[in-house]
Amino acid sequence: MNTMVISDIFNILKEKEVPPVYGVPFCLKLLGEQINGISKRAGVTRGFFYKALAGERKPNERMKKELEALGINPWN
Repeated sequence: MNTMVISDIFNILKEKEVPPVYGVPFCLKLLGEQINGISKRAGVTRGFFYKALAGERKPNERMKKELEALGINPWN
């Protein structure tokens, strides 16, 4: 799957009010990625990553860039 398709899927999930904490891992799974790998590349723990997706923490710029590169932008 390419990033345009993933972006469309993620936007549909947002329209259906699926929380990012569920939508992002689903889209990553479709891409063959894992939260663990993304969080390591972003320089945060997996727990911090999930808390940022849940709105409990503020995401850092590297997290945003890692997800945007995959066509996912949960913080806009």
